[in-house]
Amino acid sequence: MDYVDCLENDRVIRNFIQGKLWKKLKAQFRGQVVLPLFLHFDDYDPNSALGSHANSHSLGALYAFIPCLPPQLRSRIENMFLVIAMLTKDHKKCGNAIAFNPVIEELKYLQETGLSIYANSVRHRVYFCYSLLVADNKGNNTVQGYVESFSANFYCRICKMHRNDASRKCCADAALRRNADNYQTDVDRNDFTQTGVKDMCVWNKLPLYHNTQNISCDVMHDIYEGMLMCGLCAILRNLIVDREYFSLETFHERVAGFDYGPSDSGNKPCIARLTIDRF
Repeated sequence: MDYVDCLENDRVIRNFIQGKLWKKLKAQFRGQVVLPLFLHFDDYDPNSALGSHANSHSLGALYAFIPCLPPQLRSRIENMFLVIAMLTKDHKKCGNAIAFNPVIEELKYLQETGLSIYANSVRHRVYFCYSLLVADNKGNNTVQGYVESFSANFYCRICKMHRNDASRKCCADAALRRNADNYQTDVDRNDFTQTGVKDMCVWNKLPLYHNTQNISCDVMHDIYEGMLMCGLCAILRNLIVDREYFSLETFHERVAGFDYGPSDSGNKPCIARLTIDRF
């Protein structure tokens, strides 16, 4: 709670609780002790080394974590809680409503009843508000009832732009942004080829959650493993070729001499591939 107080008094936005969405959610608890709760979902193959039959053992796992813990505690495995694990084939067969109903009931309890916690000789009632689903694009679309194929006509969970336009435009049209009204219209239409919506989002059963408002993106897949490479190449070309701030040889020396440490030593880029043509 000391860290939460520190964040609330910090002008630099570095945590979810400093944003507009959390302030809106927190206001519903009227001065009670409430903390945000994030869920993370992903499919993984525990038997991937077995070859082509590994997919039959694919699992979908849902984890919970508190995003406003101090950084040195947030990244510890002991503070990441496994909520549910299921066979992916069972998830597809049963659907989101059946698969996640027990989780939704638990989240309702944490939000409406909370937990009684004894600390510093004082008993506190702490509430937890489910705020965001953190997942890659496929996982997010799967769990929230959108189409899972990104070759579909309307694959975006944030806007209703057609894929032909999305492949060319850099900015979304504000008029195409998904909201509670047009989302309900798409659900009632029941035609995912024209809406991108397969099923009603099961998480909308929670009082303070709606999938068109509680939106998150995956920084690793969207930026670090996605657009960052294209942007960084353009930046390097501009600095080396256009502005001539440093030479390609200097860049090679810096890359070769950088201390990657034991964790990133296997990710050291090949100098021979760092050429102007590749930028």
